[in-house]
Amino acid sequence: MFFNGRFEKPIAEQIDTPEAHAGLACTSCHAITHVDGSMGNGGFTIEYPPLHELATSKNKVIRALDRFLTYLNPEPHRRTFLKPFMLADSAKFCSACHKVHLDVPVNSYRWFRGFNDYDNWQASGVSGLGARSFYYPKEFSTCADCHMPLVASRDPGNRNGKIHSHRFPAANTALAYVNADRDQMASRRAVSEVRLYFGGHFRSVSGGFI
Repeated sequence: MFFNGRFEKPIAEQIDTPEAHAGLACTSCHAITHVDGSMGNGGFTIEYPPLHELATSKNKVIRALDRFLTYLNPEPHRRTFLKPFMLADSAKFCSACHKVHLDVPVNSYRWFRGFNDYDNWQASGVSGLGARSFYYPKEFSTCADCHMPLVASRDPGNRNGKIHSHRFPAANTALAYVNADRDQMASRRAVSEVRLYFGGHFRSVSGGFI
């Protein structure tokens, strides 16, 4: 509802609309055209891509034609929805929404930090940038490396039989549990291996919730 301009309308008046049930759809991320920096708080520019109007047309023939052309030649679709910065600097891309602060105009009090996944990642050894980290893994990782792992797929957009999972495993388990979404919960368990540091050795703990 935020992205289609209905955010200020009372939720009770639109709770049963398709827009309210859509959640974060593809264009929530892939319609972003620019990220201002790593300050977060929605510091991005988003533009509704004209190409998407075909996919969301109320005309079944147009939607079918769009799907056919996308499968026939996916390159225009890829160029429209996969910007270079999404791959080249995916962590900063994620920070636009995953780093939050509240300021006086919002709370009539003072500035204070909300949740901040980006700085935590950057300061850790996992990023390869954290000078104060107590350990460094053999391979450094970005947000997408963990939360969008490669999975087997027959999707036409696959590369060597793999695509990046958009289930975002190892993130929020609460929604999958409440919605009784077994497939989503399975994706969580599949990657919930935590390497804990004990006296110079790593211990693997798998199969649980994190």
